[in-house]
Amino acid sequence: MDSRVSGAAAPAPSRAGSVFPLRPMNQDEVFSSALAVLRHAPRAVIGLPVIASAVNFVLTTGLMLIAPTDTFLRLYTQPAAFEDDEVALAAFSDLWVLLLMSVTSFLSWVLLYVAAALIPVATLRAVYGLGTGPWQTLQITRKRLGWLVLHVVLVLVVLSTVFSVVMLIAALIVAFTLLVGVFVVVPAMLLGLLWTTVALMHAPVVIVVEGRDAITAVGRSFQLNKGLWVKHMVAVGVLFVVGLIVMLATMLPLGALLGISAGTVDGLPEDATWLTTSLLIGVQLTDSVLTALILALMGVVISVLYLNARFRQEALDTVLEAAADKPYSSDDAGDLVPGSPQHTAAYFSEARSPQAAVPAAPFAGGQRVRT
Repeated sequence: MDSRVSGAAAPAPSRAGSVFPLRPMNQDEVFSSALAVLRHAPRAVIGLPVIASAVNFVLTTGLMLIAPTDTFLRLYTQPAAFEDDEVALAAFSDLWVLLLMSVTSFLSWVLLYVAAALIPVATLRAVYGLGTGPWQTLQITRKRLGWLVLHVVLVLVVLSTVFSVVMLIAALIVAFTLLVGVFVVVPAMLLGLLWTTVALMHAPVVIVVEGRDAITAVGRSFQLNKGLWVKHMVAVGVLFVVGLIVMLATMLPLGALLGISAGTVDGLPEDATWLTTSLLIGVQLTDSVLTALILALMGVVISVLYLNARFRQEALDTVLEAAADKPYSSDDAGDLVPGSPQHTAAYFSEARSPQAAVPAAPFAGGQRVRT
């Protein structure tokens, strides 16, 4: 691929293992390697979630501006107000707004999920020190986006259904046990959320990198977690805690200010509606920025966990280091995803050829780095 078409600069001389070590990593090294990838390819790692969050912000803000009156604002600023029958009835009179909100929210989640799922391309290219941009990532993955979107839609629909059933069961347990069950239900739900995230987290990566379909990618994700469940759950748990702390520390003060500006349950002051709308747009903007940054961090950490799982289970680190001896042209390097079936198949095909005994030039003019 021509680098001018892909939107990335021509590959500079690169070295295998120059961004993070090509060997099985411990937990500390997983996080440090993720940060190294983020510094190495910020345009792709941060740029993709930022673009998705920007689209999400535009959709939400547009809906906010066309939606009618105070009822819509209350839905955001004072959910407790809907315990009042008259307020709830007024909300249902604007049913098309609620429906549009639901569709917009679902599309936003799909977009954000897809953006995070494309980050592994930058991570795997960093194996050889190759830079990656957002447009280049889309060019590389364009043939797999269909399966990726289908997988994301299926996962969101299934998980939303399961979540609704679980919440109903949890509410019944808490009600019948006179709130005692909350001490069991809440930890169980958090553990279930963590396990589900870890169980499915490799599937989008597998679709993008290995070319699997939307269904078999789930089985492959379970396979990559084999023997690593606890380590992966700890790593993802740390991400959850960090994200929660950041969101709470930022959004709680803004939410309190928004609630104050919204007035009382009896009705918004007429002269305060514009203020509430402006503050709500500010809250949405802040939320979009934080969501993009948290998604970038989660996406790059999960992609390193994927790579590390293949290092441990398949000795992929050995293959990648050996394959670094193969010379690539600038056009090839623009499309190269180390560890993909195309990359490993080309390496093993060349290794079996008679010319394999002839030493090859180092990758992209660089030298391998052993760690």
